[in-house]
Amino acid sequence: GNYGLKLLDGVNCRQYLPPINVQAYPVFSPSIYGPTSFCAGERVKLSTFENPTISYTWIVNGFASTMGSEYADYLTSGSHSIQVEAYDNYTGCIDTSEVFTITVRPELAPPIISASAAVPYCEGTAITFTGYSADAIAYNWNGGQSDASIVVNSPDNYVLTITDTAGCHSKDSVTINPMPDFSDFLFGCYCFPTDETNAPI
Repeated sequence: GNYGLKLLDGVNCRQYLPPINVQAYPVFSPSIYGPTSFCAGERVKLSTFENPTISYTWIVNGFASTMGSEYADYLTSGSHSIQVEAYDNYTGCIDTSEVFTITVRPELAPPIISASAAVPYCEGTAITFTGYSADAIAYNWNGGQSDASIVVNSPDNYVLTITDTAGCHSKDSVTINPMPDFSDFLFGCYCFPTDETNAPI
């Protein structure tokens, strides 16, 4: 709108300054969206509404981040404060979002897998693999078994995934190796010519 200025001194003398036009631009107020908690090591991205005229700066724990979009998977376990600053390239106006607090749950250590046989593990002999983790509440093998222990004898890679009370996952694996294949070896008695000139070509 138009704004003028009236000056009045102590003896009631007046002076009017011509009005000027002041244009107030709307401020783009950013917001942050994403999970408020996740497990350490997970691929997590925080987002905000994108506007082609706006430049964004992510602020993590009070420090500006150089990343254009904020992948939060590099954060260590604990609580973190995230903000995003929006700069309007057209008006020069700046606004900062409210603090978005996220909690990174500690990374779950891989399970310890013990075996009833000594290494190397070879097919044909039944082997019991048992997984252990003090923090696990669920065990799942890639073959569909949901117990800590399995009994197997087939050559394969057996992967155990564990889950803790926070829903974080970790895994480890063991392999049973196949027995050597002797199908291409010759068995029995075979006669070969001693005269190399008469040997088959």
